Amino acid sequence: MNRNTSGRSGIGSLAAGCLALTIVGQAFGQGRTFTTDADFDEGVLTQVNHDAPNQDQLQLDLVDGTTSFIGVALSGRGTVVRIDAETGEILGEYATGPQGRPLNPSRCTVDANGNLWAGNRDDDPTGLSGSVVKVGIVIGGTRVDATGTPDPNGGYLAPPFAFSTAVDRDGDGLIRTSMGSGDVLAWPDVTDGAGGAGGGPALVEDAVDEAILVYQRTAATQNRQISIDGSGQVWVGGYPQSPQQFDVLNPTDGSILSNLPLGLNCGGFAGEFDAGGILWSSSFFEDTLLRHDPVGGTVTCIATQLEPSGVVVDSTGNVWVAGSSELRRYDSAGTQTGAFPIAGSAGLFAITQHPADGHLWVTSFDTDEVYRVDLAGSVVATIPVGDQPSGVAIDSNGKVWVTNNASDDAMRIDRATNAVDLTVSLGAGAQPFNPSQDMVGFVSASGLAPIGTWSVVHDGGAANIDWTQVAWSSSELAGSTIAVEARAANSPGALAGQSFVSVANGASTGLNGQLLELNVTFRTVDGTTSPVLFDLTVDGMPGGNGDDCVTVDRRTPSSLLLFPEFDSREGILSVFTVTHTDCAGDDVDVEFVYVDGDDCGEFNRTETLTPCDQLTGVVSAHDPNQTRGYMYCFAKDPATGEAISADVLVGQMLILNGFEHFEYSTNAVGFHGLGVEGLTDVNGDGRRDLDGVEYAQAADEFLIPRFLGQTEGFSAAAGRYLRGELVLVDLTGGRDFTTVLDFLVYNDNEEVFSAEHSFECWDRVPLLDISGVFGNQFLSNWTDHAPQEVIGADLESGWFRVDAAFTQSSWLLIPEPAVQVLYVERVSGFSAADLPFELCSQPGGALLPRGHTNGN
Repeated sequence: MNRNTSGRSGIGSLAAGCLALTIVGQAFGQGRTFTTDADFDEGVLTQVNHDAPNQDQLQLDLVDGTTSFIGVALSGRGTVVRIDAETGEILGEYATGPQGRPLNPSRCTVDANGNLWAGNRDDDPTGLSGSVVKVGIVIGGTRVDATGTPDPNGGYLAPPFAFSTAVDRDGDGLIRTSMGSGDVLAWPDVTDGAGGAGGGPALVEDAVDEAILVYQRTAATQNRQISIDGSGQVWVGGYPQSPQQFDVLNPTDGSILSNLPLGLNCGGFAGEFDAGGILWSSSFFEDTLLRHDPVGGTVTCIATQLEPSGVVVDSTGNVWVAGSSELRRYDSAGTQTGAFPIAGSAGLFAITQHPADGHLWVTSFDTDEVYRVDLAGSVVATIPVGDQPSGVAIDSNGKVWVTNNASDDAMRIDRATNAVDLTVSLGAGAQPFNPSQDMVGFVSASGLAPIGTWSVVHDGGAANIDWTQVAWSSSELAGSTIAVEARAANSPGALAGQSFVSVANGASTGLNGQLLELNVTFRTVDGTTSPVLFDLTVDGMPGGNGDDCVTVDRRTPSSLLLFPEFDSREGILSVFTVTHTDCAGDDVDVEFVYVDGDDCGEFNRTETLTPCDQLTGVVSAHDPNQTRGYMYCFAKDPATGEAISADVLVGQMLILNGFEHFEYSTNAVGFHGLGVEGLTDVNGDGRRDLDGVEYAQAADEFLIPRFLGQTEGFSAAAGRYLRGELVLVDLTGGRDFTTVLDFLVYNDNEEVFSAEHSFECWDRVPLLDISGVFGNQFLSNWTDHAPQEVIGADLESGWFRVDAAFTQSSWLLIPEPAVQVLYVERVSGFSAADLPFELCSQPGGALLPRGHTNGN
């Protein structure tokens, strides 16, 4: 035996629509491999191909096309429009939220891929959360009707596209999207209105317009500023109800990466990032300017006495702020270096800089003018425009665009003549309000399409097929990715009503049904390197029960072991055992993580187990810091230290009252390792995710087959003291979260009673502290119980089930979290424990002792 030991202490984290195509597959042949051109052609290819010389594989299309446009938020109509900067044609109009919601969008920012991002000021009248929407772009394609027949007035676009970020949600091979001004497609408020659960992915499902991609609810309310940082992340600022509150969103799926309450009463109205990654943001009513360094963590609030609105960083790094009738200039550290009054102006609002000559262009909201100002602060030209000019930006052709709030139009200015050369009517009641220079976009689509999909439906040949595995071979270089989603049902109609779930390479899908629909998404990051799919295989087996309930066997050797309780209080010893069961295998490092039940603090220690090795130890010697809580351990590569899939570990915990009195012994809960190519930390977040991708999912519900009527002390009727306790482990939230459990308690005569209990991190709680319905007196005197229910003894009994309802912190609520339960039963001086039975699985588990997102 060779064992190496290392240790560290501290606080850490463990962290629709049905395809309109022929369904493929041979009768009663559940498995299938797609690998040839003919195989791939059985599905729908969108912006992917198997063209020579790269046959028998799929890769992204090469495309060629360019467009210059501006995006404008129409506050009065709850929409955004995309305008062709060359012709002034309105290319599409899109709702910024589901129907029936008060929206009032006031900003529109264009990201590097041409997607529009807009924040809604009025989405939540209660002031508890705001919202933001992402709208994709399609360049090229042919207008067709629903059948794919060319029709210049058709509501659909058919590929090939020069460029597209839209998503074919219903799998018909077409993109249904707005045809122009006033053509706002329906968006029923079904599921999208809630945003991503717990701030997670918020991909749109219900909007008819397939260019609408993301709808996320934010902690920031009355959202105004939307800025894109250097890494492409989307910063959404609320104002004025929550100034200084920013949510940072994943640009692909809209999930909230972090929420930043910066602690100062400024920022959130308008602004941008400078070249050094500093966020600048104005606060109109507070007369302040925010300077935030996300890397250094510094936050500065600069007094302006200006009613600042528009903010722009010039080509030399100076920050210019427009407000009242004056421009202010600040250096990169936030020190004011100049003040430049503009005679005759009032309500200076939006500001931008022209890249050609460095001149500033500034709107005067109250005088209906735009000023062209050089960097010395002198006015070069005054251009009359529409009523209440609120936004200004420079397009890729060097033209200046102005949006006019009260005259419902947008105007284009030729800087060569300092005159308006194009006016675009936005329609009555539009009220464009865009005090941001980020509303312009230019997409050069020469190169690879940024995204493509291949979708196919495979017929397993019989009802209720359990789809045991989806596996594929691919090349994903330079950050390019392939992602696979699936759904299953027994009929095409039922399939259309199912939601897609993400599938890990080589992992079980947990899906059941005759038809398996696969959606493969290809993405490139650098625009030159395409991911390549060489083959994809599905495997299934007959005899499933037709529901979506999959229960995992946790009593086999696993890669991660969870010990629900250790107790190192005075006079109590906890003895753990972990065994490496593969006698012909390799050495495995095992990291032990002890989690304090009071504050979720961690102590970590790593041991090396050789094949057939066993490690047994007293917890108080192995972990001298914590006195009570839970422990988990997981397999790691001895060479790299990375978490790995190595289903060779079994374990047990024995708790003794000294070495003289037996308390109880129970097996560890095993979680099989999944991951990709043997590594389990698929998303690289350093957490152990029990999500069916990294490790097997956690149980969804727990069934305890028996409890005896509980007594407060010695029971004369029972002739003994009866006390049951539940050990509870939070597997989703952590220290900052309170988890609420629902109980259904059945007596011996099938009467059911409900109860509820909340806890944080870890708990061991007597049944009577959860509810009096567990009590012997209640069961005997207040229920319609059966006599002689316990054969051979005069005892009351019942059984119960436990289901986690939700977990919440001060800023986030997560429905249906994952927990682990252990039942300990004590009769007088004797006790015993066993893991409960489990029903179904759920993907929300991640061992996170401190918090849900960042572990600190």
